[in-house]
Amino acid sequence: MTSQRRSNSQLLYGKRTAEEFLKAKPSFLKATHLFLSNNLSTLLQKRLLEIPSITHSYHTKRELDKLFPQKNHQGVIIKCLQLEQNMGASFKSSWKKYVFEKRGIILILDSIQDPANTGNILRSAEALGVKSVILTGKSCGLNETVCRVSCGSVLHLPVFQIANLSQVIRSLQKENFWICATKEEDISQNDAEKKNLPQKIANDPFRNSEERQITSLERKTKEPTTKKNKPIKILHYQTSSLPPKEQLALIIGNEGHGIQSLALQQSDFIISIQMQGKTESLNASSAAAILIDRLSCP
Repeated sequence: MTSQRRSNSQLLYGKRTAEEFLKAKPSFLKATHLFLSNNLSTLLQKRLLEIPSITHSYHTKRELDKLFPQKNHQGVIIKCLQLEQNMGASFKSSWKKYVFEKRGIILILDSIQDPANTGNILRSAEALGVKSVILTGKSCGLNETVCRVSCGSVLHLPVFQIANLSQVIRSLQKENFWICATKEEDISQNDAEKKNLPQKIANDPFRNSEERQITSLERKTKEPTTKKNKPIKILHYQTSSLPPKEQLALIIGNEGHGIQSLALQQSDFIISIQMQGKTESLNASSAAAILIDRLSCP
């Protein structure tokens, strides 16, 4: 099936974003014009002007500020043609194939609506080795602000936009991924679920790899006969007891109301960050960086 080609323009701002664009060479963006400052470094100019079929124009800082008000452009703006059929939102039919083949930590952002939060999370995700990102619910999607805040890191990441989080969870679990949800919750250090976590995981019949494969086959044709247990609640410093990172998917919830209750029930683990100071909580980007780092550790 072929989809109708649609396109629109997008602007990339800043030296670091320009550098990452040159490194990533994203297939979903075609650079068409450069707006350059007269004072931009010769080396970066040279590399940008080598982009095939690119046009360019030189401007003073004042002219650029007038053309692009309230943008921290640092003397370089790349105008791109965004090919939507190659963006995550149009990968609905192929995201499973890509994610399942690449494996590795999968990051799911559920209704993260602040572009600055999204950009910061994606920057951390790329730096810490996340293999793919899925945006669900009412997530803000990829835009100029997200790209700018991420300093171009998003250009290196495969990002897919799928509305239904529950559907994503079910699809990942069928392929033996373990779903780690995050939640602000006070889990006592004496919580029974904290003790003997590796043994608890091993003894859970639903979480046994062979049993899970059988259950996965059942899911493809009918409701599973094995009843899923409640998610195991753990603290962030216990993640070394989780399955290998190649089998994990981490969900970061909305800035205000967190992760949908149904998705929490579907998850295999619920991870909370134990606060050491008087601060009661962290924002989504800070929490995501901490947990991605923890899950990435051997």
